[in-house]
Amino acid sequence: MPSDLGGNGGRLISYPDRKQYCALVNEAVQNGARQQLACELVGITARTYQRWNQGEKLSEDQRIYNDTPAHNKLSEAVTQEILKVINLPELTTTLIKRGLSST
Repeated sequence: MPSDLGGNGGRLISYPDRKQYCALVNEAVQNGARQQLACELVGITARTYQRWNQGEKLSEDQRIYNDTPAHNKLSEAVTQEILKVINLPELTTTLIKRGLSST
């Protein structure tokens, strides 16, 4: 079964995959399996399953609707200043000698 799972936690899992995983867990629990073990088999934690099923219906990941820019993103002015400094001839020579070329 293709999925979004794999890697570290915090990954975005599509709504159709959430529905499928929850259906599989629900079926397993109805047939007598423990929720935690059923969740482990589909590759999610029991807490994730519970969080998805809060309220009346399965929740969709709200991160896809977030338009807030990253709080730690460098401004364009700061980025340009950094590029100007690292491309100074005296630094470029030093960086090339160390194998740290910025290009």
